[in-house]
Amino acid sequence: MTLSELIQTLVDQAIELNPGWTLDDEMEIDPVVLLAHQPSWPFEYQVGTVALLDSKQYELDELSEALAELGPDDEEDRAGIKDAMVDVEAHGPEPVLFIGEGGGQQYLREGGATALGWR
Repeated sequence: MTLSELIQTLVDQAIELNPGWTLDDEMEIDPVVLLAHQPSWPFEYQVGTVALLDSKQYELDELSEALAELGPDDEEDRAGIKDAMVDVEAHGPEPVLFIGEGGGQQYLREGGATALGWR
């Protein structure tokens, strides 16, 4: 799911709970947001921190560090790293938004698995 899809899904849910709601309004019904995870036994978690990883920049930084560690006789390795940097710059991975797990872990409450379509 992309960030825009997540936002749209959350906005749609907010409007369903609060007809006529807009982003400038406070919500009358403002539910807690939890993440669900299904190992052998389904759990629920509070949403923790949200962090954006610029994957392309991260890879470029890693390659730059590797380049800086090379000695003067490592021309073949230097050329390979520079080629990799050009490739990452042109075709590198998209940014990723991570939603971290918060506290409050417990078994998924009754009906949660059905609501998520797991049963």
